[in-house]
Amino acid sequence: MKLIGYVTSGYPSVEASFELAEEYLQGGCDMLEISLPLLDNTEAPYLADLMVQAYMACPDYACHLDAIARFTARHPSCPVTLLLYQQVAQHIGAEKLAVFCEANGICDVNSPNLTDPTLISVLEHAGIRIAGLVRANFTDEAVEEARDCRGFVYMTAFAPPEKCRPGFETVAQRIAYVKAAGVTAPLYCGGGVRTPEDAVKVRAAGADGVFLGTSILKLQGQHDTLIRTVREFRNAIDAAREGV
Repeated sequence: MKLIGYVTSGYPSVEASFELAEEYLQGGCDMLEISLPLLDNTEAPYLADLMVQAYMACPDYACHLDAIARFTARHPSCPVTLLLYQQVAQHIGAEKLAVFCEANGICDVNSPNLTDPTLISVLEHAGIRIAGLVRANFTDEAVEEARDCRGFVYMTAFAPPEKCRPGFETVAQRIAYVKAAGVTAPLYCGGGVRTPEDAVKVRAAGADGVFLGTSILKLQGQHDTLIRTVREFRNAIDAAREGV
Protein backbone atom coordinates (compact mmCIF):
# COMPACT_ATOMS: atom_id res chain seq x y z
CA MET A 1 0.00 0.00 0.00
CA LYS A 2 1.29 3.45 -0.92
CA LEU A 3 2.14 5.91 1.82
CA ILE A 4 1.25 9.40 0.55
CA GLY A 5 2.46 12.60 2.15
CA TYR A 6 0.34 15.75 1.96
CA VAL A 7 2.02 19.13 1.50
CA THR A 8 0.37 22.56 1.57
CA SER A 9 2.59 24.53 -0.80
CA GLY A 10 3.49 27.82 0.81
CA TYR A 11 2.97 26.93 4.47
CA PRO A 12 4.58 28.42 6.44
CA SER A 13 6.63 29.48 3.43
CA VAL A 14 7.23 27.96 0.02
CA GLU A 15 10.74 26.93 1.05
CA ALA A 16 9.57 25.34 4.32
CA SER A 17 6.75 23.44 2.63
CA PHE A 18 9.21 21.71 0.33
CA GLU A 19 11.50 20.92 3.23
CA LEU A 20 8.49 18.98 4.50
CA ALA A 21 8.24 17.22 1.13
CA GLU A 22 11.85 16.10 1.48
CA GLU A 23 11.18 14.86 5.02
CA TYR A 24 8.23 12.80 3.85
CA LEU A 25 10.52 11.00 1.41
CA GLN A 26 13.18 10.49 4.06
CA GLY A 27 10.54 8.90 6.27
CA GLY A 28 9.50 6.44 3.57
CA CYS A 29 6.59 7.96 1.64
CA ASP A 30 6.03 6.57 -1.85
CA MET A 31 4.13 9.53 -3.26
CA LEU A 32 3.23 13.14 -2.49
CA GLU A 33 0.10 15.20 -2.90
CA ILE A 34 0.87 18.91 -3.14
CA SER A 35 -1.97 21.37 -2.71
CA LEU A 36 -2.03 24.82 -4.27
CA PRO A 37 -3.52 27.24 -1.73
CA LEU A 38 -6.85 29.03 -1.96
CA LEU A 39 -8.49 31.41 0.50
CA ASP A 40 -12.04 30.16 -0.07
CA ASN A 41 -11.45 26.43 0.32
CA THR A 42 -13.54 23.63 1.79
CA GLU A 43 -10.87 21.58 3.54
CA ALA A 44 -11.24 20.36 7.12
CA PRO A 45 -10.67 23.27 9.55
CA TYR A 46 -6.98 22.67 10.29
CA LEU A 47 -6.01 22.16 6.66
CA ALA A 48 -8.26 25.02 5.56
CA ASP A 49 -6.38 27.36 7.88
CA LEU A 50 -3.03 26.18 6.53
CA MET A 51 -4.23 26.88 3.01
CA VAL A 52 -5.28 30.40 3.97
CA GLN A 53 -1.95 31.07 5.65
CA ALA A 54 -0.09 29.65 2.65
CA TYR A 55 -1.99 31.87 0.26
CA MET A 56 -1.38 34.94 2.41
CA ALA A 57 2.32 34.10 2.52
CA CYS A 58 2.53 33.61 -1.25
CA PRO A 59 -0.45 34.40 -3.50
CA ASP A 60 1.68 34.02 -6.65
CA TYR A 61 0.88 30.63 -8.21
CA ALA A 62 3.89 30.92 -10.52
CA CYS A 63 6.07 30.76 -7.40
CA HIS A 64 4.33 27.59 -6.22
CA LEU A 65 4.63 25.96 -9.63
CA ASP A 66 8.33 26.80 -9.81
CA ALA A 67 8.89 25.14 -6.44
CA ILE A 68 7.01 22.04 -7.55
CA ALA A 69 9.08 21.91 -10.74
CA ARG A 70 12.30 22.08 -8.75
CA PHE A 71 11.08 19.29 -6.49
CA THR A 72 10.10 16.98 -9.36
CA ALA A 73 13.47 17.64 -11.01
CA ARG A 74 15.21 16.48 -7.83
CA HIS A 75 12.94 13.45 -7.44
CA PRO A 76 11.84 12.31 -10.90
CA SER A 77 10.87 8.85 -9.62
CA CYS A 78 8.51 10.17 -6.91
CA PRO A 79 4.90 10.33 -8.14
CA VAL A 80 3.30 13.70 -7.42
CA THR A 81 -0.38 14.53 -7.60
CA LEU A 82 -1.75 18.05 -7.39
CA LEU A 83 -4.66 18.95 -5.18
CA LEU A 84 -6.19 22.06 -6.65
CA TYR A 85 -9.53 23.77 -6.68
CA GLN A 86 -11.21 24.72 -9.93
CA GLN A 87 -10.69 28.41 -9.14
CA VAL A 88 -6.93 27.84 -8.93
CA ALA A 89 -6.84 25.84 -12.16
CA GLN A 90 -8.80 28.54 -13.94
CA HIS A 91 -6.50 31.23 -12.60
CA ILE A 92 -3.43 29.38 -13.87
CA GLY A 93 -5.14 28.55 -17.16
CA ALA A 94 -6.03 25.14 -18.57
CA GLU A 95 -3.36 25.02 -21.28
CA LYS A 96 -0.62 26.34 -19.00
CA LEU A 97 -1.56 23.85 -16.29
CA ALA A 98 -1.58 20.95 -18.75
CA VAL A 99 1.82 21.93 -20.16
CA PHE A 100 3.21 22.28 -16.62
CA CYS A 101 1.98 18.83 -15.59
CA GLU A 102 3.35 17.19 -18.73
CA ALA A 103 6.72 18.89 -18.35
CA ASN A 104 7.05 17.81 -14.72
CA GLY A 105 5.77 14.25 -14.93
CA ILE A 106 2.57 14.96 -13.01
CA CYS A 107 -0.09 12.55 -14.21
CA ASP A 108 -2.81 12.96 -11.57
CA VAL A 109 -4.95 15.84 -10.33
CA ASN A 110 -7.23 15.63 -7.30
CA SER A 111 -9.88 18.33 -7.00
CA PRO A 112 -12.81 18.77 -4.63
CA ASN A 113 -14.81 20.84 -7.12
CA LEU A 114 -13.56 20.42 -10.69
CA THR A 115 -16.58 20.54 -13.00
CA ASP A 116 -15.53 22.93 -15.80
CA PRO A 117 -15.90 20.77 -18.94
CA THR A 118 -13.35 22.78 -20.93
CA LEU A 119 -10.74 22.53 -18.20
CA ILE A 120 -11.40 18.82 -17.77
CA SER A 121 -11.16 18.25 -21.52
CA VAL A 122 -7.82 20.07 -21.83
CA LEU A 123 -6.31 18.17 -18.91
CA GLU A 124 -7.55 14.78 -20.08
CA HIS A 125 -6.38 15.47 -23.65
CA ALA A 126 -2.92 16.01 -22.17
CA GLY A 127 -3.12 12.59 -20.50
CA ILE A 128 -3.72 13.92 -17.01
CA ARG A 129 -5.91 11.69 -14.88
CA ILE A 130 -8.55 13.34 -12.71
CA ALA A 131 -9.26 11.58 -9.43
CA GLY A 132 -12.65 10.40 -8.30
CA LEU A 133 -14.03 11.37 -4.91
CA VAL A 134 -16.00 9.20 -2.48
CA ARG A 135 -16.70 11.00 0.77
CA ALA A 136 -18.00 9.42 3.96
CA ASN A 137 -21.54 10.57 3.06
CA PHE A 138 -21.15 9.47 -0.56
CA THR A 139 -23.95 9.21 -3.08
CA ASP A 140 -24.44 6.55 -5.71
CA GLU A 141 -23.73 9.22 -8.31
CA ALA A 142 -20.29 9.71 -6.77
CA VAL A 143 -19.67 5.98 -7.01
CA GLU A 144 -20.67 6.01 -10.69
CA GLU A 145 -18.25 8.86 -11.33
CA ALA A 146 -15.52 6.96 -9.46
CA ARG A 147 -16.20 3.92 -11.62
CA ASP A 148 -15.66 6.00 -14.74
CA CYS A 149 -12.69 8.08 -13.58
CA ARG A 150 -9.27 7.57 -15.14
CA GLY A 151 -7.24 8.33 -12.03
CA PHE A 152 -7.22 7.12 -8.48
CA VAL A 153 -10.23 7.50 -6.18
CA TYR A 154 -9.87 9.54 -3.02
CA MET A 155 -11.99 8.07 -0.23
CA THR A 156 -12.60 9.31 3.30
CA ALA A 157 -10.86 7.00 5.74
CA PHE A 158 -12.40 7.93 9.08
CA ALA A 159 -15.32 10.20 9.94
CA PRO A 160 -17.84 10.54 12.77
CA PRO A 161 -20.85 8.21 12.26
CA GLU A 162 -23.25 11.14 11.89
CA LYS A 163 -21.25 12.35 8.88
CA CYS A 164 -21.35 8.96 7.14
CA ARG A 165 -23.92 7.47 4.84
CA PRO A 166 -26.07 5.18 7.03
CA GLY A 167 -24.80 1.62 6.89
CA PHE A 168 -21.35 2.72 5.73
CA GLU A 169 -19.75 4.06 8.88
CA THR A 170 -16.42 2.26 8.36
CA VAL A 171 -13.85 2.50 5.60
CA ALA A 172 -14.11 -1.26 5.12
CA GLN A 173 -17.83 -0.95 4.39
CA ARG A 174 -17.26 1.88 1.93
CA ILE A 175 -14.46 0.07 0.10
CA ALA A 176 -16.48 -3.14 -0.16
CA TYR A 177 -19.42 -1.20 -1.57
CA VAL A 178 -17.51 0.69 -4.26
CA LYS A 179 -15.62 -2.42 -5.35
CA ALA A 180 -18.89 -4.35 -5.63
CA ALA A 181 -20.22 -1.44 -7.71
CA GLY A 182 -17.41 -1.94 -10.22
CA VAL A 183 -14.82 0.64 -9.14
CA THR A 184 -11.44 -0.73 -10.19
CA ALA A 185 -9.28 2.40 -9.82
CA PRO A 186 -6.75 2.53 -6.97
CA LEU A 187 -8.41 3.59 -3.72
CA TYR A 188 -6.38 6.12 -1.74
CA CYS A 189 -7.85 6.93 1.68
CA GLY A 190 -7.31 9.98 3.84
CA GLY A 191 -8.88 11.91 6.66
CA GLY A 192 -8.65 10.93 10.32
CA VAL A 193 -5.53 8.79 9.87
CA ARG A 194 -3.78 9.73 13.10
CA THR A 195 -1.72 6.67 14.04
CA PRO A 196 0.14 3.82 12.35
CA GLU A 197 -2.64 1.55 13.61
CA ASP A 198 -5.14 3.62 11.64
CA ALA A 199 -3.05 3.15 8.51
CA VAL A 200 -2.99 -0.62 9.08
CA LYS A 201 -6.80 -0.61 9.41
CA VAL A 202 -7.06 1.20 6.07
CA ARG A 203 -4.78 -1.37 4.47
CA ALA A 204 -6.79 -4.25 5.95
CA ALA A 205 -9.96 -2.69 4.53
CA GLY A 206 -8.54 -3.08 1.03
CA ALA A 207 -7.16 0.37 0.24
CA ASP A 208 -4.28 0.87 -2.18
CA GLY A 209 -2.91 3.97 -0.48
CA VAL A 210 -3.21 6.09 2.64
CA PHE A 211 -2.64 9.81 3.07
CA LEU A 212 -0.67 11.35 5.91
CA GLY A 213 -1.99 14.80 6.69
CA THR A 214 -2.78 16.67 9.88
CA SER A 215 -0.97 14.28 12.23
CA ILE A 216 2.29 14.95 10.38
CA LEU A 217 1.68 18.59 9.48
CA LYS A 218 1.44 19.40 13.18
CA LEU A 219 5.05 18.23 13.48
CA GLN A 220 6.30 20.58 10.78
CA GLY A 221 9.54 22.19 11.90
CA GLN A 222 10.46 19.22 14.11
CA HIS A 223 12.74 17.55 11.59
CA ASP A 224 13.83 14.40 13.44
CA THR A 225 10.48 13.76 15.13
CA LEU A 226 8.60 14.18 11.86
CA ILE A 227 10.81 11.78 9.92
CA ARG A 228 10.68 9.25 12.76
CA THR A 229 6.87 9.45 12.87
CA VAL A 230 6.52 8.96 9.12
CA ARG A 231 8.88 5.99 9.41
CA GLU A 232 6.61 4.48 12.07
CA PHE A 233 3.72 4.58 9.60
CA ARG A 234 5.94 3.05 6.93
CA ASN A 235 7.14 0.27 9.21
CA ALA A 236 3.61 -0.55 10.40
CA ILE A 237 2.33 -0.86 6.82
CA ASP A 238 5.29 -2.98 5.78
CA ALA A 239 4.91 -5.23 8.80
CA ALA A 240 1.22 -5.74 8.05
CA ARG A 241 2.04 -6.65 4.46
CA GLU A 242 4.60 -9.18 5.59
CA GLY A 243 2.28 -10.59 8.25
CA VAL A 244 4.59 -9.68 11.12
